[in-house]
Amino acid sequence: MKVKIIEILAFDFMFLGLFSGVIVEGSGNHLEKNLLIHNLFPGTYLDRYESANYEWPATLDIRKATNISLVGNVIAGSERTGLNTKGLSCTDTDTTEWRDNIIHSAFTGIIMTFAPEMDCHDDSCTLVTGFTIYKAFAFGIYTQISCSIHLKDMIFADNTVSIMPLFLYPDSFEHGVAHKNLTVEGGLIVGLSPHFDCERDVLNDHDREHLSPGKTGMGWCIEQPLGWSGEGEIPRSGRVGIGFPVVLAKDNMMPEKTFTFAKFQSALYGNAYITGEWFE
Repeated sequence: MKVKIIEILAFDFMFLGLFSGVIVEGSGNHLEKNLLIHNLFPGTYLDRYESANYEWPATLDIRKATNISLVGNVIAGSERTGLNTKGLSCTDTDTTEWRDNIIHSAFTGIIMTFAPEMDCHDDSCTLVTGFTIYKAFAFGIYTQISCSIHLKDMIFADNTVSIMPLFLYPDSFEHGVAHKNLTVEGGLIVGLSPHFDCERDVLNDHDREHLSPGKTGMGWCIEQPLGWSGEGEIPRSGRVGIGFPVVLAKDNMMPEKTFTFAKFQSALYGNAYITGEWFE
């Protein structure tokens, strides 16, 4: 479903979407209390096995939407990404409201990747707030953008890597310098909660084959840890709360290549500010 001109999308239900389930464009839209369930990856849809399919669609794609409000929406089950967004402006949030939203059981909860026409706001900072993200098989939120990011009042639980920030530019070969900041404020990060089922909430061989036919390397995995005998409880390890900023001179060619690694030289400077954050 593609929405360009709409004021309110509320109390709607979508089940078994393909490609991007809902695409919202335009200005001033309000999405409230919608339930979006199980968005499929086209590369394995109806027994396909497209090993060179590097599409990374989102259940909800709002990259081209401005002044959009998100209140009480739930995205449950995404074979690629729950939400694709450019976020809010860090200095202009008076006309928008993001709160009480949930994403769970997704390969990646929120993804923010570089696109020249919709990468950053005028203040060179993007804000993401008001989301609970849990049981993301790869990343709770993954960024590869050219501006700073502020994560405020976010809850992460049972994700392999909750926050993975990569920043782009300037090119260090041209002696460019720019401060790119990750700010995490007033939230909660839980590595492994009592509600995580070590048998059902992990990817088995069939899941990995079904969800990752291409070389969509995550860098981390949630497979059984090295040294585990296969008997008894899986050791409670293998979780990352915050990956500290990596600044790259060029993008690392994800998803064709591994999401987390630099394929080119690094750039300067990356800063991380963590304020009022709880870790469990």
